[in-house]
Amino acid sequence: MALDALTQSITNWDEFSSANGYYWNSSTPTCLWKGITCSGAGRVVSLSLECNRCPVQAEGSLPAELTQLTAVQLLNFQGNAFNSSLPDEWGANQTFPALQALYLQNNQLSGSLPSTWGDPGAFESLTILRLDFNQLSGTIPGSWNSSSFPELQVLRLFNNQLSGPLPHTLAELRDLQILSLQQNALTGSLPAEWPFTSLRELYLSLGTLSASNTSLTGPLPDTWGTGSGLGSLARVAIQRNQLTGTIPASWSQLPSLTALTVRPGNDGLCAALPEGSSIQFCEEQWGSCTATDQTSAGNGSCVAPDPISTGGSSFPVAAVVAPVVSVVVLGALLALFFWWRRRRRRRQAAAAPGAKIDGDLESGARTGLGGGDRYLGAGGHPFDTEEGQRALTKPFADPLARSQTASLSSGPRNASLSGGRRGTSSLTLSLPPPDSGAGTLSPAVLSSSAVLSSGSSRALDLGVGFSDWEVFPHEIEIVKRPDGSAWKLGSGGFGTVFKALRNGVQPVAVKVVSPTSGDMRSTAIEDFTREISILKACRDVNIVQFVGASLTPDNTMLVTEYCEGGNLANNIAAGRVTWHRRGARIALDVAKALVFLHSRRIVHFDLKSPNILLSRDGTAKISDVGMAKILQRDYITGAVGTLAWAAPEMLWGERCTEKADIYSYGIVLWEICTGERPVRGQLRAVDVPGECPLAVQELILDCLETRPSHRPSAIQIIERLNAIEADRDAPVASSAPRRAASGGRSASAGPSGRSRSGEARGRARAPRAAAERPAWTA
Repeated sequence: MALDALTQSITNWDEFSSANGYYWNSSTPTCLWKGITCSGAGRVVSLSLECNRCPVQAEGSLPAELTQLTAVQLLNFQGNAFNSSLPDEWGANQTFPALQALYLQNNQLSGSLPSTWGDPGAFESLTILRLDFNQLSGTIPGSWNSSSFPELQVLRLFNNQLSGPLPHTLAELRDLQILSLQQNALTGSLPAEWPFTSLRELYLSLGTLSASNTSLTGPLPDTWGTGSGLGSLARVAIQRNQLTGTIPASWSQLPSLTALTVRPGNDGLCAALPEGSSIQFCEEQWGSCTATDQTSAGNGSCVAPDPISTGGSSFPVAAVVAPVVSVVVLGALLALFFWWRRRRRRRQAAAAPGAKIDGDLESGARTGLGGGDRYLGAGGHPFDTEEGQRALTKPFADPLARSQTASLSSGPRNASLSGGRRGTSSLTLSLPPPDSGAGTLSPAVLSSSAVLSSGSSRALDLGVGFSDWEVFPHEIEIVKRPDGSAWKLGSGGFGTVFKALRNGVQPVAVKVVSPTSGDMRSTAIEDFTREISILKACRDVNIVQFVGASLTPDNTMLVTEYCEGGNLANNIAAGRVTWHRRGARIALDVAKALVFLHSRRIVHFDLKSPNILLSRDGTAKISDVGMAKILQRDYITGAVGTLAWAAPEMLWGERCTEKADIYSYGIVLWEICTGERPVRGQLRAVDVPGECPLAVQELILDCLETRPSHRPSAIQIIERLNAIEADRDAPVASSAPRRAASGGRSASAGPSGRSRSGEARGRARAPRAAAERPAWTA
C-alpha cells in the first residue's frame, strides 16, 4: 500500500507522527487520518505532510509507491527534511494522472532533476510544481516540455544548485505563467527562442555578486519583443547577473511588460528605457518601481535604444553624474521613505485584521520562504500572485469570458493585480469584535432591503449546558430497513448518521461516534462538543435543529431533527432539483442560513450539497457543523474542507473568514444549475438561459472569486437572489418600457413573457479586464 510505503520511508515516522498528530493506524479508516482527504468513493485525493512550523520534521526518502495513488490531486510535503533524490518512477507514463499540485519545496532533496519526468504521458494534469529551496544539482532536462507537462502553469526551481544553460525547450510549456530560476548557478545567455505565450512573471536573478559564482551573460534578446510569443509577460527579474548591452527597443512593444528589475549586478548593461515604453525599473528589496533610468556606477554613460519608429539607429544619451556623497544621501532618503511607507501599511493592516491578507495581495506585498529575498521575485508562496492562486484554485475546465456586465450590489472592480480594493455595497457583512454585546438577528434582516450592522451580531458562547439537552440511550431506537439492516443516512467526520425514533414516535437523525480509542476518541468527543455548542445556539428555520445528545463513554451520539427530503446532492442527481425547479428557493434558503451563521461569527467551513438537507415542505437546511468554527478574531487558520467545495485560501492554509463559505456556496449554486457533481478543475460553464438566468451565472462567478474580498457577503447574495426572482415574476408592461426599480433602467420582456431586467442588472457590472476573469478551471 502506498501510505504504508510512505510511513516506512520516513525514518523517524514514530517521532514525527507523535509530535504532529498523524495517528495513522488500522483501527481508524484511512479517510479519517490527518493529512488525508478522500473522494466520495473513498479514494485518496489529497495527501499533505506539510511541516513548515511543526516541532519535528519528516526525514527520509520519497517512495516510488506513491504512484499507486491514481486519484490524488494534491501532494504536499513542503517544509520537511526529506533528503533523497526525486523518484524516477514518478515520471512514468500515466502516473499521477489526476495530480494538479506537487509541493516539495523547503526540504533537503538532492541529485538531479529526473529526465524521466519529461517522458510523454507524465504529469498530464500538473499545474504547480514547487522544488525550490532544496539541494538539487545538474542541468534542467531538455526533455521537460509540453509532452510531459501539458498543463503546467507555475514552475519554481529557485534556491538550488542547478547549473548549465537555460534550455530552449522550456518555451514549449505553452501554459506556463510563472518561471522562477533565481539563486542557482545557471550559465550562458538568455535564449532568443523563448516564445512563451502565457508567461507573466520571469525570475532569473542568479547567485550573488561574488567572484566565485557564475551567472548569465550576453545581451537581452531583441527577439523577445517581436511577434506575440511573450505577449503576456508582465514582470522580469534579471538582477545579479553579468548581462550587457541595452534594453532592446523592441521590448517597448511587449504589451503587458511593466516591471523590470536589473540592479544590483549587470554593470555592463545600459539600464535606459526605450522611448515610448511603459516599463518601469523596480527595486530588488522593496519592490518599488520608477520610470527613471538606472545606470550603474561603472557605466556612467550608455547608449539608449532608439524607439521602434526610427528604424533601429541609436544616439548617445548623456547621464547625469552626481557627486558620490549626493548619491549616498539620496539612496538613504529613498530607503527611509520606503521603510516608512512599509511600516505605515503594516499598521493599517493591523488596524483591520480581517482585510490583511487581501490587502497584502493587492498592494503587492510579498513574503519569501526559508530566508528568501523579500522582493517580488522571491516567489515564496504559491498564493503570491494571481496566477499562482488560480493554478490550483481555479474551479473550471475552460476559460469563460464574462459578459460586459455590472452588479447592483457591488462596485466596479479594479483590473490591476496591484490595484486598490474593489468597492462594495454598504450591505457588506461586518463582523464585530468578540466582546461586542448584541441581540439576535431579527427576521427583517433577511428581507431584500435589510441592512446588517456590526451591532446586530454577537459572539457565540461555547459553554455547553447538560441537563437541558441530555438524551438517554434507551430513548433512541434505530429504524430498520425492510431487509433488517440499520437505516443509515450517511457518514462523515468521526461519526455515522442513522434514522431513528425518539421515544418510539419522533423521527430523528442520530450521529454515532465511530468506535475509536485514545487520542482519536478524544478528538471525536471534542468535535461533538463543539457541534453541540454551535447547534444549541442556532435556532433558525434554515439550520438543522438540535434535539439532544448523549456523551456517555459507551454511547456518544448527537440527535438532530430528521429531514425527510434527503440531502441536496441526491435530489440534484435524481433530477428533482434544477434552478427552475425548486433550485431558486433552495439557494435563497441556504443564503439565509449563512447570514444567520455569519452574523454570529460562525463559519461552517464544509458547506456542500451533501450537507444541505430538505424538509418535507422543501425548506433547505444546513447540517453537519462539525467543521464550523467561531471567529474569536476576524479570521481562522488551519481550516480544511472537502476538496471540490473548499475555498482557495483553505487549500493554501491561509487565513480564512466567512468568505470561505461563500466560495463553497458558489459551487453549490453551480450544482443546482448544471445538475452535475463538481470535480475540481473540471467544471463547465452553465448554460444561459437554459439552466439559469444570466444574473445567476454572474453570481456564481462572483462567489468563486479567488480573492475573498471580491466575493459578495451572504446578505448581498440574498438581495441579488430576491432581485432575480422579482424580475422573473414581474408582469410584462403592455406599452411603454418598464423602468427598473434601482435606477430607471428600462427592461424589456422576452418571448416567454419574463422580464429581462435581471439581465439588465447583470449588464450594469463594470467590464473586467481579461486578466482578472476567473477561468472555468482547481
